[in-house]
Amino acid sequence: MTILGYWASQEQYSMKDLFEFVKEAENAGFDQTLTSDHSPMVT
Repeated sequence: MTILGYWASQEQYSMKDLFEFVKEAENAGFDQTLTSDHSPMVT
């Protein structure tokens, strides 16, 4: 069984943009979303 994941990189995009990218990935059929937790969440 293959599981496809989307990596949402906090180092490159704003949280607002990341949320939109994750929604698009979900709509495209990705099974899971992953992200790092070492960046400060600044909006």
